[in-house]
Amino acid sequence: MAFVFPQSDRGLLLNITFYQRTFQAHASKYFEAFVKGLKRHGYKAEWLSDESYKPCDLAVIWGLRFPHIIEGQKDSGQDYLVMERGYFGDRNEYCSLGFNGLNGRAEFHADKSPPDRWQKHRIDIEPWHIGGDHYLLMGQVNGDQSLYSTDIRKWYKDVIAKLKNITSRPILFRPHPLARQHDKGLDVDGVKAGCTIGEAFEGTYCAITYNSNSGVDAVLNGIPLITMDQGSMAWDLALHEITTERITPLRDQWLYDLAYKQWTMDEMASGEAWDHLKKRYE
Repeated sequence: MAFVFPQSDRGLLLNITFYQRTFQAHASKYFEAFVKGLKRHGYKAEWLSDESYKPCDLAVIWGLRFPHIIEGQKDSGQDYLVMERGYFGDRNEYCSLGFNGLNGRAEFHADKSPPDRWQKHRIDIEPWHIGGDHYLLMGQVNGDQSLYSTDIRKWYKDVIAKLKNITSRPILFRPHPLARQHDKGLDVDGVKAGCTIGEAFEGTYCAITYNSNSGVDAVLNGIPLITMDQGSMAWDLALHEITTERITPLRDQWLYDLAYKQWTMDEMASGEAWDHLKKRYE
């Protein structure tokens, strides 16, 4: 069963396919909501197993664990849309929707967005902190799809070594809650485990991450950030080298844009999310 969509949205004609693997049961509720929204725009919608892939105008997938679909879409010159958790608030209540990549490598068509969605869903943010006594290195899950085969443990060690060459400030490490023993053997001054992200930021002079979404949490909590990969959603508000310097840029437009990169299930089901995304084809 393929997604062949009738002419809808003032002449927009697309062949769209949702692909899911059996172990991605958690994606079903998001797919169902998105399909409802497409129906409100006049489309018929079903989804297939990834084993049934064939090129289409737009392939919709959860995460990046579909290399044959991604390469197939690239080879045919067509798009794929990546669905994943959101970036601020309760990440399980939001879904990010980006074309042809994950997180900072995706195309969201959200540059210079108006403030309405941020004002609708906004959360409290902290002013930039000017104090703090230590660096906080924030861990990620080795092998996570956002790392693109980066050896994250080696990266930790390289960062720690560079910091020790330029500063006497303590270096603390916060393991990712889903990671296992990544702090073992790291030459750090302490480990912040088993606490909330907000508690982990207490006393932090500067946070450092490869490209984790904890970088977004840092910016929202007013913690200056260093991030080393363009896949970071906080790339534009961070430094990109190990340094003793810090930056505290204006965050307003970044927040407005970020709010147009994630959607609730209700917003997907109502068609509001697709009303934004379809601009790519108009």
